Amino acid sequence: MDASTIHHAVFFFDKGKIVKEMLWSEFEAVLDNVVGLPQFENQTMQSVFVKINSQLKVTACVFFLIKFGAGGQADPTWNMPLHQLSDAAGKGPDLGVGPIKLACKSQCPAAWHQQSMWDPDLNAKPSAFDAIKDAAKRNRLALVYIEADAAPTAAKAIPVVGGAAVAANVDVEALRAQIQQEERERTEGAIKAAKLQLATLANQHKEEVDALHRDYLRDMRDDHKELLALRESLAQAEAKVQKLEATTAEQAKAMEAARHEFVAQAGAAGGVSAEALKELEARLEAEFKAKLEAESRGLKEELEMKAVELTYRDEQMNTLREEVANLHQDKQRMLRDSAGNLLDKLEKSGISFVGWNPSLGHINIPLAEMGVFLDSPDAWYAKKTDVPQELYEAWMAHYSFPVCQAELEDGGMCGEPIERVDSAAKFLPGRSDCCPAHQKKAAG
Repeated sequence: MDASTIHHAVFFFDKGKIVKEMLWSEFEAVLDNVVGLPQFENQTMQSVFVKINSQLKVTACVFFLIKFGAGGQADPTWNMPLHQLSDAAGKGPDLGVGPIKLACKSQCPAAWHQQSMWDPDLNAKPSAFDAIKDAAKRNRLALVYIEADAAPTAAKAIPVVGGAAVAANVDVEALRAQIQQEERERTEGAIKAAKLQLATLANQHKEEVDALHRDYLRDMRDDHKELLALRESLAQAEAKVQKLEATTAEQAKAMEAARHEFVAQAGAAGGVSAEALKELEARLEAEFKAKLEAESRGLKEELEMKAVELTYRDEQMNTLREEVANLHQDKQRMLRDSAGNLLDKLEKSGISFVGWNPSLGHINIPLAEMGVFLDSPDAWYAKKTDVPQELYEAWMAHYSFPVCQAELEDGGMCGEPIERVDSAAKFLPGRSDCCPAHQKKAAG
């Protein structure tokens, strides 16, 4: 080792404080699931990849997120080229040896990794940068410290023309230039820090607004589903009432016809005795019960047959699901076996697989999810957008052809051009895909 040695470490944050520090080699063991971090079980941790020089000064920071599952096992799909991101990062605050290289959500050199990063709170006291600087200075990781070589102090030759006064003037000019240079550097640093803070605050504000918007639209979608369900229940109830009214009217007509027939028979026979009436009532009641029992037996047999059919169908569906799952596994295995070595080499060399979606923009596709993505890109994008696949597909149809989907009385479609919704999370079926007139009609 020499004075130019750079150490690599990873710090884990929780509520603005560093809760764990480890060397890069230890973090690699965590990524390979050789060891787990049980204290982070089922959590998404705010982490920082840090470069520290041999004088224990921080030179680069990459603020990233990583998920841990059961037992504190790292997410196997996690894949971020931290070294490459730190090399391509922009300038950050000065932590002792000039501006560090900084990559975070508001200043990400690769847009497709932005969703896997986070922004430090610059208004916190102490800030994340203060915590990182102090942790590097404490050196709990036992990094090797090497004293920097002292710069040789060679006296500058100052031309003396005409005596000491000229030399003094030259010294003043050199000092003034040095002060001006230092002032420019401080001003540039302050401007960059202010820009970073503004970008961070703007990003935080956008995330808060987006979260509120998502919650609002989720409530709206739930209310819309509930309204549709109530309307459907009302329509079914009205149909049932109409059916009952029709059945009652038919029964009333049948009773009236039976009464007329009975009266006519009684008139022809010259009157009917009470015993004959009772006998007739008993006969009618027996016929009604027999008919009812026959219909009940038929319905019961039909229901039993339907139950058997449903059971058989469920068994078939379960078998088909198992076959589909096995096919997916085989496809994933074939992908890994056939091209796995090459893809692994590409991934380890820092090459990322990136997709693009109008709702998400550029997004990184982990190698472990490549088979799922190739099998159904829409399902994969819907999961990443955090919306149901049906909603995502409806939004894609709207995004591709933004016209009113409301159905007209003649069975056609309105087709009026409407404003395109740029995100699946903001899309509300029945409203976002309708013109203002049909939105108002649906609301009424």
